[in-house]
Amino acid sequence: MAEQGWIFDSLPESLAKRGGSPEEHVFSLSIDTLVREVLQNSHDQRLGEDKPVRVEFRLHDLKGEAKSRLLAAIDWTVLEEHLAGMSAVRGPLGNTFKRELREIRTREFLRVLYVTDHGAKGLLGDEDVDASNFGALCRHVLNTSEDDQERGGSYGLGKAVLWAFSGVSTVICTSRLSEPNRHGTSRLFGRANLAYHKAHGQEWEGLGFFGHPDPEGRRRSVSIWGDEAESSAEAMGMPFQWDGNESGTGILLFDFNEPGEEEDRPLIEIATDIQRAASRWFWPCLKIGSLAVRTTAFDGPDQVFDEESTLDLEEIAPFVQLVGPSGEQKERLSAEGDWAQRELSVRVPSQKASGTDVVDDGGDSPAVLRVGISGAESQWSERIALVRGAGMVVEYWKPPSVPDSDLNLYGICLAGLIVNTLGLHPEEECHRLERFLRAAEPPSHNEWIATTRRLKGNYGRGSQAALKKLFADIRLHVRELCGAAPPPGDRGPDALRKRLDPGKGPKPPSVPKVELEHVEASFNHENNEWEVEGEISRRATDEAWQASLCLMLVTDGGSNIKRRLDLGSVETLTDGVVCTLEDRFLLISVPAGETHARFKVWSSPLHRIELEPNNKKKAQRCNLAVVASRTGLTVDVKDASKRKR
Repeated sequence: MAEQGWIFDSLPESLAKRGGSPEEHVFSLSIDTLVREVLQNSHDQRLGEDKPVRVEFRLHDLKGEAKSRLLAAIDWTVLEEHLAGMSAVRGPLGNTFKRELREIRTREFLRVLYVTDHGAKGLLGDEDVDASNFGALCRHVLNTSEDDQERGGSYGLGKAVLWAFSGVSTVICTSRLSEPNRHGTSRLFGRANLAYHKAHGQEWEGLGFFGHPDPEGRRRSVSIWGDEAESSAEAMGMPFQWDGNESGTGILLFDFNEPGEEEDRPLIEIATDIQRAASRWFWPCLKIGSLAVRTTAFDGPDQVFDEESTLDLEEIAPFVQLVGPSGEQKERLSAEGDWAQRELSVRVPSQKASGTDVVDDGGDSPAVLRVGISGAESQWSERIALVRGAGMVVEYWKPPSVPDSDLNLYGICLAGLIVNTLGLHPEEECHRLERFLRAAEPPSHNEWIATTRRLKGNYGRGSQAALKKLFADIRLHVRELCGAAPPPGDRGPDALRKRLDPGKGPKPPSVPKVELEHVEASFNHENNEWEVEGEISRRATDEAWQASLCLMLVTDGGSNIKRRLDLGSVETLTDGVVCTLEDRFLLISVPAGETHARFKVWSSPLHRIELEPNNKKKAQRCNLAVVASRTGLTVDVKDASKRKR
């Protein structure tokens, strides 16, 4: 067998030069980002539901013989020459490699991060199989290993974070496979995500792979297997620690470096952040028991940190309590310990398999909102933790206009398969929303939005309306649960009421306030018109209600627009709602029981806008482009239920 080592891809015949890894720019690179991506991928590969996947982060400053052994095992002589070629590249990229290469050569220690999971599938798949764990992590770009629409990841971009946290973009992977390959079950392979550079007297495309030369004669590296893989991994400081039939994956981030930090932070500080990030974003998994995380750190041979990620992190305690709340539900939340649950329903649009073929006709799918009051204050006060089946907190979302209180509101929105896992709804009712929300997550999996490529490609019309109604319903329930209590129904003895009433008689009942939400406005320079899309909401009543809306321009200087804008056309986006235009007003009529109405309205073409006569720039008075650039649009909405016809 030929010696193991690096083989880099030559510059292609097109002479196209690779400038780096564009997928890295999708993410905000922080310790939280790294932990989210690593743990989500490990949790996705869990072998069974009866045991948790166990993940260990081991941060290590290698010194002396340990550092020398790693450099020898990683074929440093060849890799160093390519890194030197990268350091000669002009600009920030070259400067980074120059700094990192100097530190590896001259510093006493070499900082690395080892990540190992146990109870997962491992790097399954042959060298050239597209749909495999091995291909997705080690060979291919923007390619996931499974067509499972309910896994946490979906874009194949998570692995970019691993290479981003290596100062020289180099990662080595080891694995004990859960299903034996014809070569065995122990595997090792590496990859360097470099850009175009010159080394060894020639030009290189950038990507380099660590392994054995391909025995079939192609100029590339293939995996190292068996005892040789295990001995090489041990020399690199990550011995195979899977016992018996246990399987999983090990990852070495060579020259560990935090992209957002100018100076290397102390080991204990980084390890603490890793340990807390796992609790912060994966407390649902920790609570359910599907994940266990341990973080250790070593300064040379000395262990300086060893902590499990637990539910004891103070900032997440109010959310964890809502998973298994104590005491009875309250109709209104006003004191510490109060909590309430509300059922949500999401109208998921039809789903396509390919082209226009429909594989799911769509329909309602359940979600659950739990809101509680706590005296504890944290960075996540007044936020709702959004959680779906993967068990990771997607986002700590803050609803607008949270009612003021001396206490702190916390909430969890459980959607998709997590609802079934907690025994709140049957599994068959949850799959539809699970697939939909997964498609609504961007590559960083940190929010639910209607603009993802996967959502637009896989679902019919209605995706935006479904998501907006979900968030609108959450806001409405939060306001109703935590806002001021409504006036009591019993008005008391009439004589006493009159004595205490300073007015001239009974006050009319209060009219619920109309809220304007999700407003998006843009100016179409081709048609010279404003386009506004938004949503109005009001708490439910037994009567139909109406709102009026107008568009007005405002300036940031000394000029004022003298009138409201004429309205040209309108589109109703909510079934049962009627939108009409009357005298520069949009009238929105909403049926009884409906709390939200979506609309889209266009102004009439703005051929001319008169500014005040005292405008000093008279020559620009009729220049629409100038006016549009110097003004903004304000949308005014009022309740019009009592409007005289």
